[in-house]
Amino acid sequence: MVQKEKRDASELFYTFFSLIKPRQIKPLNESAYMIDQWQSHVLPHGCIEELAQNLWHVTGIFPAAVAPREMVLYKLPDSTLLIHSAIALNQQ
Repeated sequence: MVQKEKRDASELFYTFFSLIKPRQIKPLNESAYMIDQWQSHVLPHGCIEELAQNLWHVTGIFPAAVAPREMVLYKLPDSTLLIHSAIALNQQ
C-alpha cells in the first residue's frame, strides 16, 4: 500500500511539473538576440583559407582540447556546399 501511494505521489509530482513551460525572455531587438545566441556557440578560430578553387579550410581552437578543430568546405558544381566537421564562425 505504501509503494502505491509513493508511486501515485511521484506521478502527480512529475505530471504537475511537466505542464510548466520555461519562461522565454525576448529582447526588444530580435536580431540582436539571435546574434547573441549565435555568438554563444562561436569559439576561437582562424580565417577561412582558400586551398583551391571551390575548396576552403578553417582551423578552430577548442579550449579544453589539445588538438585543433578542422572544418573543410567544398562548393559542388550545382553550387551547394559540402561541409565536413562544421564549426560555428564569426560573421565576416
